[in-house]
Amino acid sequence: MIMITDNDIKKLKTVFATKEDLKMYATKEDLKKSASDTVVGLTEFIGEVYEKLYAKIDLILADNKDARNTLDTHERRIERFEEQVYTATSS
Repeated sequence: MIMITDNDIKKLKTVFATKEDLKMYATKEDLKKSASDTVVGLTEFIGEVYEKLYAKIDLILADNKDARNTLDTHERRIERFEEQVYTATSS
């Protein structure tokens, strides 16, 4: 029969972690909470980006509408001017 000696135990302590050694590592619960917090944080961040993006899109659409209105006004003025020039040269 083989007996384990104190020297064998000392050697094993250098190889295997003790309960105290393991306390500095995250537990399964710590990892679950961390993952949950990350998901919540990421969801909030995506919501904020979504709101900012749509606010900018609304501004772009408003600017586009203003530009389109100006273009329409210019087109109408050019058409009236062309009619006046055509009428003046035709007579």
